Amino acid sequence: MEKQWYSFSMWGRLAYDPTLPDSHFERLLAAQHPKASSASLFTALQSASQVMPLITRFFWGDIDLKWFPEACWSHPGRKGGGGGFYTVQQFMEGSAMPGAEVLCIRDWRKRLLSREPMLETTPLQIAEQLEGAASQTFAVLDSLREAAKGDSELEKNVNDCEALAWLGRYYAAKIRGACALALFDGNGDAIEHTAALRQLNEALAHWKHYAAIRDANYVPALYNRLGYVDITALTEKVAGDVEIAKQWKPGNLEDDGKRAGAEKGFRK
Repeated sequence: MEKQWYSFSMWGRLAYDPTLPDSHFERLLAAQHPKASSASLFTALQSASQVMPLITRFFWGDIDLKWFPEACWSHPGRKGGGGGFYTVQQFMEGSAMPGAEVLCIRDWRKRLLSREPMLETTPLQIAEQLEGAASQTFAVLDSLREAAKGDSELEKNVNDCEALAWLGRYYAAKIRGACALALFDGNGDAIEHTAALRQLNEALAHWKHYAAIRDANYVPALYNRLGYVDITALTEKVAGDVEIAKQWKPGNLEDDGKRAGAEKGFRK
């Protein structure tokens, strides 16, 4: 809890004065961690913090038990079933955040195949932004790890940033894999099928890195509204996406216009 001082400080100070420049917060970081480059630490925290809002704009669940992005998860015992780990199929079927001006995969595919203009952010652009956030984070981690020697709080924050960067790369690859699989579903193109398998295998590799650093610092836990979550154990589910793609037959992606996705299983 003590290392949350920075986020609490941002909320409080920016709520009072939203015009505060980045340099103000860099000075706070410099005072707390004098051995580290405050600019690099600010970049790591800022970039890593983009992962959650980016993926949640693309794949929407309006309350925590519907969407826990740290584990690509929803409560497994939710009414109507369909809970637990969100698969690549559910990513293809999913909905974007209302009002976020982000296309879900089905709408993106429809516009792409019919050569309609893309007026909103596409899934592949979200993937690119996630990849960019991860790359910016990784670019400064080595120097921060050196500075973190003897500074346990900084070491923990650096580990958190690295975990989020790997998670960002996981979601970027999963979105790309889901997009390629959706195109294969629509046109039967073997090249798209191969691309989907490649991206989902990359997603699995990224998840393994994420699970290793995340679970080296946090234990699996029973969450009140999400059930028991074990990131390392979920690696089996992540690998299952590759098998889903291997077995996928064209013409099986439903598009009923209701955009159920992450909301599926919650209608009364």
